[in-house]
Amino acid sequence: DGSRTTCVSVDKIFMSARSPLFIGLACTTALMLIFILVIFYLVMTHENRPIIKASNSIFLYFLLIGLAVGFLATLPSTLKPTSYLCTVEYLLYTIATSIITSTLCWKCGNVRLLFPTSPAVTS
Repeated sequence: DGSRTTCVSVDKIFMSARSPLFIGLACTTALMLIFILVIFYLVMTHENRPIIKASNSIFLYFLLIGLAVGFLATLPSTLKPTSYLCTVEYLLYTIATSIITSTLCWKCGNVRLLFPTSPAVTS
């Protein structure tokens, strides 16, 4: 509109579950989930190794679970939004962010306890 009083109508285009882009995203998500499961298995089988003991296997389990949930959260955000999909997407992103953030804060706290600061430097 020349007087700029009305908005231009734009067609809404959503990705279908059968589109090549969605299939590629789903395949990438599946591959990353398989990769996470392989790492999860390796951590479980080599739990007594010094490197796993040093990095705390519980920390690694929580981090891998958070990453898996984060990868799963990408799928609902690509489809046509419904109230159900928006709720699922919101919950998955919230859970993934909470798990990953709290796990990293926990790890930072543990590292800070391992390497105390000198008495001259206090926080």
